[in-house]
Parts: sequence; C-alpha cells; structure tokens
Amino acid sequence: MIKGTILILFLFLIYASNAFAEDKWYLSFYAGQSNHKKYIDYFKLKASPEASYIYVIGAGRQIFRLTSNLTIDAEALLGQHSGKQTNQEVAFALLLRSRFNLSETVNIGITFGDGLSYASTTPKIETDNSEDTSRLLNLLLTEITVGLPKSKIDLFFRIHHRSGIFGLINGIEKGGSNFHTFGIRYFF
Repeated sequence: MIKGTILILFLFLIYASNAFAEDKWYLSFYAGQSNHKKYIDYFKLKASPEASYIYVIGAGRQIFRLTSNLTIDAEALLGQHSGKQTNQEVAFALLLRSRFNLSETVNIGITFGDGLSYASTTPKIETDNSEDTSRLLNLLLTEITVGLPKSKIDLFFRIHHRSGIFGLINGIEKGGSNFHTFGIRYFF
C-alpha cells in the first residue's frame, strides 16, 4: 500500500514538473464594456457601447497540443459586472488557441472558445435588449493575442459573448450580451 502511494506520488511529481516546465498553466485578467450590437457587428467594425462593464479573472491549462502552434485549452472564469448590472458570472470553456511568430520580436495568436456561462441573477442588459434570456447561456470567446516570443506574458483583445445559440439553450433565440475587453495573461 505504501509503495503504491509513493509510486503514485512520484509519477504525479514528474507529471507536475513537466506541466509547469512547459508553461501549460495560465492566469488571466480582462475588463471591458458592453456593446449593444450583435456579435457579427464586431467584424463589421460597428460598436454601440453601453454603461455596463465586466471584470474577469480566469485560470486555464493547455490540455492537448495539436501542432506546435495549435492547442486545446480548458479555462474557468469568474466575472463581476458593474454599471447597468451588478451580477456575478461563472463560466467554463474549451478553447482552440493558435500562436505564431510574426517576426523575431512579436508573437500573435487567435483563439476561439466555447462553453457555458452562468449568471448569479438574470443580467439586466440582456433583459433590456430582449426579454428572451436566461441565467445559463452559451459562452463564445474570440480573442486576438500579442506577446513577445520568450515572454510569459501576453496582452489580448477578447469578445466575451453570451447567447442561447439561436434557441438551442433554454429556447433563447435573441437574448444575450457582448463585451469587448482587453486583458493580460501570465503563463507558468
């Protein structure tokens, strides 16, 4: 029994040291403002900011490497809203994260994530925009990242989007919210 426990502990320590050596874990902080427009309007460079804000801390880990530049990550988020709404938000998402050397001095990345978001109360901006909403919705994340090649810190722009996926979740077809945010991420 003791030998088995020691073996398991030894294997865990080897695994943990490799995980940390490869900087698979990260912590993030981002903040931003609500945008009344639809998600697609971000790509048309249209914005209609509202007096509603979000502050998010997150923890994530690379769970699978597809190629040298492409990974699948898992991320947990805890958010606080202010302004028009004051609810908290808890979310979990899987992300497809790319990272490329643009030059010897700059890395860029594009990330797409999908998961679930749960609000502590029904978000006011979602009920103002459409009575069709729910505390539990889909979370869609789109992100552009910039960092130095050997740095453990990235800066990013992220769209934080909650929706019912055209009725797939709780029958919500039009309700949801969008936040355009800026953040910082530290890998370890």
